[in-house]
Order: sequence, then structure tokens, then C-alpha cells
Amino acid sequence: MTDMIDATTFHVREVGQGNQYAKIDEAMENFDAQTAEELERPIKKGTLCAALFTTDSKWYRVRVLGTAGKGQVEVKFIDYGNVEVVNAEADLRKLPAHLLAYEP
Repeated sequence: MTDMIDATTFHVREVGQGNQYAKIDEAMENFDAQTAEELERPIKKGTLCAALFTTDSKWYRVRVLGTAGKGQVEVKFIDYGNVEVVNAEADLRKLPAHLLAYEP
């Protein structure tokens, strides 16, 4: 279990051989935000991209849920299930094509 809001709202990841999460995690470990492209503006709801997670300062795949104030967007970490508000300018980057190939 990677995230739990209550007894009916939670996110789990399958473990074991052949699951895609190990490949995604490895690819995100090698993700270089400094060389990644900027997102097209305006950032639209539903956009798949990479976001910086404030707790561990690592980059993860996210889906934009919407705006959350001036310069802020709410995102869902699609491989973990948690939701966070991030800075649209500093904390979002375009995902490379090989990371978009994995189902969210």
C-alpha cells in the first residue's frame, strides 16, 4: 500500500517479477529535471508530467488535477496515489516519451 486516505480510498502497487513499477522507478531515478523540457503553457488538467515530491525531493510521474492558486497546481502521483500541491513553474517538467509509454 502506497497511500491511504480512509478505508475505502487507498492505492496499492503489485510487487513481484514482471511488474512495470520497478522499470518506472528505475527510469525516474535517472530522470534529469535540469535537461527535461518545460511543459507547454497553460498547463491543462489531465496533463501527464513529472513533479518534484517535497518530502524526498525526488521526481515522480503525475497527472495534473487542476489549479490550486496563483502559480500552484494540484497533482496526483499516479504510481503511488498521493496528491500534493506543487509550484507549476519550478516543480513540473515534461516526461520523456519512454515514461509516457507506461499506463498510469
